[in-house]
Amino acid sequence: KTAYEIYQCDWSSDVCSSDLAVAAQPCIEVEYFARYPIRSVLRADGSAAPPGPLNGRVRVFFANDNALPVDATPALVLNSDRDGWRLHARLALEDYVARVVDREGDAHETAAARALAVAARTYVLQNAGEAEGCRLIADDSRTQRVSPNPPSAAARAVAA
Repeated sequence: KTAYEIYQCDWSSDVCSSDLAVAAQPCIEVEYFARYPIRSVLRADGSAAPPGPLNGRVRVFFANDNALPVDATPALVLNSDRDGWRLHARLALEDYVARVVDREGDAHETAAARALAVAARTYVLQNAGEAEGCRLIADDSRTQRVSPNPPSAAARAVAA
């Protein structure tokens, strides 16, 4: 792939989830469900997901007894600390923006989704903290809601 193709991202391949795409765009580190304690994360077969990168369908169970199905990609990482389970991901900027569009809007409403993409990109670049060469932001209704699922093709198109 050429640098142009990597920047434009062939979303049908794994190029955009590779280190090349992350290096070509600002890195965004997202802490998912920052205000909602996670009780457990189970794989599709019902077994507990181990700490580390997640892959495939999982179900996230929260302390308030709600649950959320997630199509996890290796970008989504499960960790445990003294406060419990944490989910986070390191995403390329355009992947982050597409996930915000999916979570906060309707990517099929193209004009509104493009405006949301501009607002999401501007917000994260101006307001996210920074550490280890990556912007840091929590998935939080006080900042931006970020889908833990891979972005839809429509959201990717408006985020590009």
